[in-house]
Amino acid sequence: MLEESAPTIGKYTNENQIITYVYVENMKPIVNGVVTVKYVDENGKALRADTLMTGPVGSSYLANREEIKGYTFKEIKNGSAETGGTYANNNLIVIYVYKKDLVNEVTKPEVIKPEVIKPINDQLKVTEKTSKNIKEMGKTENKNKKKDINSMQPKKLQKDKKQLPQTDEKANSVLIMVIGGLLAGLSLVGIFIKKRIKK
Repeated sequence: MLEESAPTIGKYTNENQIITYVYVENMKPIVNGVVTVKYVDENGKALRADTLMTGPVGSSYLANREEIKGYTFKEIKNGSAETGGTYANNNLIVIYVYKKDLVNEVTKPEVIKPEVIKPINDQLKVTEKTSKNIKEMGKTENKNKKKDINSMQPKKLQKDKKQLPQTDEKANSVLIMVIGGLLAGLSLVGIFIKKRIKK
C-alpha cells in the first residue's frame, strides 16, 4: 500500500477516502533456446564435432562458419535454420555443407639407377672354375691332335716316337692352349662390353 493510501479498515467520512494496493509482477523462469551447428561434406558425413550454443529465448545468436582443412565451404543446407537470428523454444539446427578440395597429385618420376660398369680389369679376371675348364679343353684338344698326327704317320715311326725320351713339348702345348683359350675368352668379354656400352 502507498503511504498516502487510506487505511483498509475504518469508518466512512464526509471526505472521499482512497485505498491503493501495489502489486509486484511475479518473476518468470528464464527459458534457454539451443542452436546446433553442424559441419558436413556433400554426402552428409560430419567433418568435425557439432557446435552447441544456448541463450535465453528471444536473445540473438550468430552461428559462425568454420574453416576446415582440405575442404571448401559450398552452401548452407536447404531447410537449415538461419545462421543468425534469435533463440526459440525449439532446437534450431544450422548445417554448413563443404566440398572436398581437389588435390593435384604429382606423380614422382621413376628414378632410373645408373648402371655401374665394372672396370675392365675386374671383368677380365678369370675364375678358378673357368681356368680349370680352359685347361681341360686344352688337354682334350691336345689328345685329339696327337691321335690325328699318330694316325697319319707310318706305324714304324709311331713305334720310334714311343721310344724317344719325353720332352717339355706336352707342357708347352698345354700352355699354348691355355693362353689361346684365355685370349679367346678375353675377346668375347671385350665384345660383350662394347655391345653393353652401345646400348
